[in-house]
Amino acid sequence: MDDVAIIILNWNGWKDTIECLKSLNNLNYKNYEVIVVDNGSTDNSVEKIKEYIENKPKFKLIANEKNLGFAGGNNIGIRYALNNEFEYILLLNNDTVVDENFLKPMVELLESSDDIGFVGPKTYFYDKKNVIQVAGGGYVDLTTARAYLLGYMENDSSKYNEVIELDYVSGSCILTKRDVIEEIGLLDERFFMYYEDVEWCYRGKKHGYKSFYQPEAVIWHKHGASTNKCFELYHLNKSRILFIKKTGMKNFIKFVFKFFSNVFWLESYYYIRKYPQAYKCYLKGLLEGFKG
Repeated sequence: MDDVAIIILNWNGWKDTIECLKSLNNLNYKNYEVIVVDNGSTDNSVEKIKEYIENKPKFKLIANEKNLGFAGGNNIGIRYALNNEFEYILLLNNDTVVDENFLKPMVELLESSDDIGFVGPKTYFYDKKNVIQVAGGGYVDLTTARAYLLGYMENDSSKYNEVIELDYVSGSCILTKRDVIEEIGLLDERFFMYYEDVEWCYRGKKHGYKSFYQPEAVIWHKHGASTNKCFELYHLNKSRILFIKKTGMKNFIKFVFKFFSNVFWLESYYYIRKYPQAYKCYLKGLLEGFKG
C-alpha cells in the first residue's frame, strides 16, 4: 500500500482533534502519517496535542504562528507531504471521527484510474449515526455559484451505496495524489474559508481529473459549529464570487446577469428577515469578492 499523508488542521479545537487522532490511531492501513497543522491557536491546543502525540511515531505537529485560513493552513501540511515524497494526500477536518477501514477503499478508487483526481467518503452526522451529511461532495450550479451537498440530511439508503462521479469532493475529507497537486497546484489561499475545495476540484477538472464518491469509506463529522453567522456570510459569499470569477469570463457574465436579475434580491430578502444583524456581512463579502 502506498504512503498516505493525512493532514488535519487545528484551530482552538484540541479536544476534537485528539478524538480524531484516536480514531486514526486504529486505522487498518499500514503506510500513513498524520500531520496536525495548528493554525495559530490561542488556547492550549499546541501543548495538549504535543502531549497526546508524544511517543506516537505516526503523528507529527506543525505549529503556525497565525491563522492562515483553511487553504493556507492545509497548504503548510501539503508542502510537507510533497517534500517527504508521500504518494497520496488526505485533508481531514479535525472534528471528524473515522471508521478504521475508511482509508483503503478511498486509495483503491483513486488508484483505479489515472483520470480520478479526488475521492471523498460517506460522511454521517456525528450525532445522527444514519443521517448523511455529505455523500463525498456534490454539484455546482454555475449560474448561481452555489455548491450543493449530495445526500445532505437524508437517511442513508441503497442509492448512496454506489460510486458516483461528482463536481467536487467536500474539503471535510478529500483524498488526492501528489501527481495531481504537482500539476494543478496547491489550494488557492485567496479563499480563507469556503469554496477552496470546490475551486480545487474544478481546477482539476480542467486538467482532466474527475471527482468521485466512495461509499465504502465512512466517517462522522460534527459539522462546524465554530463560526458565527456574520463571519460565515462574509467568507461564504466572498469565496463564492472569487470561485465563479476563476471559472472564466463566460460563466462570470452569466452569473452576474442572473444574480442581479433575481438571486441577489431573493437572498437579501431571506437574510434581512432571518439574520438582520449579519446582512451587512453578506453585502461586504459580495463586494470583496467582486473586487478581489
